[in-house]
Formats: sequence, structure tokens, C-alpha cells
Amino acid sequence: MIGPLVAGAFAVGVGLTQSVHLALLALAVVLVVRLTQDYIVNPRVMGSAVGMSPLVVLFSASAVVFLFGGFAVLLASVVVTLVDVAVRNKNPAEEESPTVLFPAAKEAER
Repeated sequence: MIGPLVAGAFAVGVGLTQSVHLALLALAVVLVVRLTQDYIVNPRVMGSAVGMSPLVVLFSASAVVFLFGGFAVLLASVVVTLVDVAVRNKNPAEEESPTVLFPAAKEAER
């Protein structure tokens, strides 16, 4: 999360060395790219990976972060993995990886 913000700040800073208009244009481009990634791309990829609607994924992740903070998302994923291993007897290493995340691996198996 910090990397894109630093890169965006760097782009705006470089734009300021030329003109205010270029800095504003860089800020607009960074903002559009971040919003597109955060609200369109990520929910679709995450939704496909877990088999849920992108809208449900977006609202769920936003609600957890808003209510409990960013650390809660990491903690929740650890708890879900522990429940899968301890209660459901599932080994994450033996689970099939989603095609969305690793399409080249699926093509190689064919």
C-alpha cells in the first residue's frame, strides 16, 4: 500500500519541477489508476478467487477495515486458515490454486 503512494508522490514531485499543471495531471493519473485498481480490478480478482460477487468482496473488505482496522484483515485470513487446518482438516498446500491467479500454470498442465 505504501509503494504506490510513494510512487504517486514522486510522480507529482517530478511534475512540480516542470509546472503546476503537469503536477496536477500526474496527480489525476495516479488517482485514476489507484481508484480503478482498488474499486474495480481488486474486487473482481478477489471475487473470482473466492467465488463471491465483487460487490460483496468490496463491501466486506471495506467494512472489516473500517470497523477493525487494516490489521484485522490479516488476522482474519490467519484465523480462517487455522480453522481450515484444525477443524475442517484441509491442507492448504494440497488445495488447487485459482485459475485467475495462476493461468499459466493451468495452461502448462494441459
